[in-house]
Formats: sequence, structure tokens, C-alpha cells
Amino acid sequence: MNIHNLKLVKKHNIRSFDCLLNKNGNKIIDNTFIRSDCLSDYSSEEIDILVNDYKLNTIIDLRSDDEAFSDKYNKIKGVKYFHIPLLKHRRAGLSGTGDNSNKITKVPNMYGIYREIVSSKYSKKQLNKVLRTLMNKKYYCVLYHCTYGKDRTGIVTLLLLSMLDFDIDVVLKDYLYSNKVVSYNADNIYKLFLEKTKNKDFALSMKNVYLADSEYLKYIIDYMIEKRGTILNYIIKDIKISPRKVEKFKKDVLVMD
Repeated sequence: MNIHNLKLVKKHNIRSFDCLLNKNGNKIIDNTFIRSDCLSDYSSEEIDILVNDYKLNTIIDLRSDDEAFSDKYNKIKGVKYFHIPLLKHRRAGLSGTGDNSNKITKVPNMYGIYREIVSSKYSKKQLNKVLRTLMNKKYYCVLYHCTYGKDRTGIVTLLLLSMLDFDIDVVLKDYLYSNKVVSYNADNIYKLFLEKTKNKDFALSMKNVYLADSEYLKYIIDYMIEKRGTILNYIIKDIKISPRKVEKFKKDVLVMD
């Protein structure tokens, strides 16, 4: 399993699943899904690569309204755009601190944030919209993103790959790959809070928040399994995606032997 970023000019947290094999040895059809960080700092050359080389057709923006409003990027001609926020408001740990760093006096509870995304009525309704869009082949190739491409994007990826019969170990390896790219941002977060608070322990804790941690994902996996027996049952019963649609989805996007 050779996980790697897409070949762009700069190094972004962006990748497809073309190299991954599910439990049955099947792979996803090339140029179907891309997980990404926010596109606001992508160059026009990189956007052209996504459109021309990877056949980008649709974007799903998972960020909150205030995040999307404060960090806009130009809509891409000919590419559909869906804004489907998983949370109503920005949260420290998921979005950039910006001018709010002085207001952050305690370490965000990432377990609580992850749990909210898979348990709150609002977020489950939004996840239904996201999955239904990802399952509609008229939107392929579809790119979905949050701010750093690790947390909300990671949760959507967990659900997406679970429907396609991928092992949890594969999902976790893909999830943790984000740290190869976002570690520079976590280092900057450490420096920012060390300078502001002079507290190394607090600065280190804030740095860790901005890294992907498999324990966050395992926490909500355990929640889904405890509640519904399997992740797929959670998707069917809580996100309201029918078994029939899941089976059709697999036929649409998997290369079958």
C-alpha cells in the first residue's frame, strides 16, 4: 500500500485512493475521489492539473460557514461546488487559529468534536448529504475537503471506505498519512502558543491537536460499533444510507475481479 500525495507543484495534503485495496482485493476506479485540504492556497497551475490530469468535476467543502466565508477560494469554471458544513461554527483544532489565538485558553477536546460530528442530529444530516453526493457517479471526479484535510475529511473518508469494504487498518494508515504533510502547521502552532503563553506544555498540547491522531478516529469507530454493531450498520441506520444504495455504490466505483 503505497499512499502518496497527488503530483502537484507544491506539497499539499491531497491524495486519491487509487493505490488502496479493499478486503476482497478490489480497488477504486481511478479519478473518482480525492481527499484534500482547503484549496485557497492552490496555484492556478495546480488547479489546472486537478482539472486536466485528474478530471476534477465536483468539490465538496466541509468547512463551517464562517470558515468558508473568511477563507474563500475562487470557484473553478466548469467544476460544481457544494458547501456542506459538518459543524455549524469553526472550532479550534479543526480550523486555523487566525486572530482568535488569544482567546484560546484551553486545549480543544478533539474526542468531543469527533463524537459530535457522528452523533449530533445536525452533523448526521450533513453527512447524509455528503455521502449521497459522493455516491452519485455524475459528480466524479469529486474532491472533498475541510481546512487541513485531516479531521472532518478523515471522518468522511472513514465512512466512504467502510462502505467500500476497506479494512480499518487501511483507513487508519491513510488517515495518519496527513501528518507527513500537516506537521509543519503543527510546528507553527507550537511556536505561536509558546510565544503567547510561555507555557511549553500548553503549546505542545496545542501542537498535538493539529496533528492526526488515530485515537480520535478509533474513538468514533468504537462509538459506531457499540451503538450499531458495525460501521456499515451505523451508516445505514444513523446516516440513513440504504443497503441497496451501498451495493449499487460498490458496483459503480470498484474495479471487480
